[in-house]
Amino acid sequence: MAVQLYGVSGRAIQNSGSNGTIRKKGGTDLSTPPSATNSTETVSVSSAASQLQALEAAIAEMPVADMQLVESIQLALTTGDYHVNGEASAEGLLEIERKLP
Repeated sequence: MAVQLYGVSGRAIQNSGSNGTIRKKGGTDLSTPPSATNSTETVSVSSAASQLQALEAAIAEMPVADMQLVESIQLALTTGDYHVNGEASAEGLLEIERKLP
């Protein structure tokens, strides 16, 4: 099975080896991972990373929209009770514009 890889320039990268072995500059063989028995590296996660992971999980559980608010607006539109305050809407847009860099 052939796999086509592209470099930064957009041109295809050519495989120079005939046996499929991947070598790093300097001749190191990258086709087989280093032995796990020779490794003493450890990985630790900071408290900030743990907090970020918990926050991401909490956000993932949140609903996309406030369905109670959506239903109340739908009802107001259906009954004709929904009125738009043009001045308040324009002021809100201007406030957003003022905060932009």
